[in-house]
Amino acid sequence: MTARWGADPAAYWIAEVRVRLRKVADLTDRVTRERLGVEEDALTDASHGRCQRLAERVRAEGFEGIWTFSRADRPEGRQLVVFMDRVPQQRVRVHSVKPLRDVLPRS
Repeated sequence: MTARWGADPAAYWIAEVRVRLRKVADLTDRVTRERLGVEEDALTDASHGRCQRLAERVRAEGFEGIWTFSRADRPEGRQLVVFMDRVPQQRVRVHSVKPLRDVLPRS
């Protein structure tokens, strides 16, 4: 079984985590992107460099995470990127950790 983005699910695990974030950059919002000077195509660019530079900038502005589009699950997919070193441990709870193959729908 191969995930639709081409990865072997046996090689990955998925964690269900509850985290309380206080400052998240919602890059799915046009107004937020304009304020930060971010073009929508940069969020799903194949070049990781653009995304990494953006993440570094957002982190430097004090954000704990980014709500953004998912390249792997376009066009509806969204993902939450959490800067774990910015979130106090007491605001994070791990509920489960499972092999990805156990979570994906069977084809």
